[in-house]
Amino acid sequence: MGIFLHPTDGTYVVTACNGEFRIKTTVTAEPFAASCWIDETLQIHGHRMGGLIVSLGIECRQPRVGDRPGLTPAALLYICVENRCLVFQLLYCAYIPDKLSEFLSDDRIRLVGVRIRDHALKLEEEYPLMVRGHVIDLRELAAEKSGRWIERLYTLYDLVREYWPGMRLFNSTLNYSEWGRLELELEQIEYVTVKGFSQFQVAHRLLPDIV
Repeated sequence: MGIFLHPTDGTYVVTACNGEFRIKTTVTAEPFAASCWIDETLQIHGHRMGGLIVSLGIECRQPRVGDRPGLTPAALLYICVENRCLVFQLLYCAYIPDKLSEFLSDDRIRLVGVRIRDHALKLEEEYPLMVRGHVIDLRELAAEKSGRWIERLYTLYDLVREYWPGMRLFNSTLNYSEWGRLELELEQIEYVTVKGFSQFQVAHRLLPDIV
């Protein structure tokens, strides 16, 4: 894997599987930039919204003195559709753009992720954001497809190893880094991009009929 800044548009390009995949990631706290990303996504995929898979997840700020246990806020959300990702920094945005709520509430799309129902509920509790699309937890989907109950306990690491073995797995210790900073480290951007893209790829393999 690797990451570099695009020379002209300010996005990041993350490579995976020895360069086989190149994921373009927009990192922003600007509502207008997030809205533009959604507009571009709709322009590209609007003709097949009924079968569109959208990977969704969050990363939380690290606990601070005075925080209630287990209640640190979501610092950012990430969305990945094919090889395009959006990392929206919730802690620093002036407001939640309507287009983001509308996109995540479109019941024609499949919102996929690990623990995605928990993530959707946290977003709705902490921000004026609705997540009402067709939500699919990849662990439950994998268990249903394989008939193995244990897969309901899988992590994303386990799912990638099982369903996308060609992918070199990411450094999971970054999950505990400080996601509440405005200027994310390159390793964090690479990590969250790979998470979003991996969820999309696992869903692609479990739901080939709607991709």
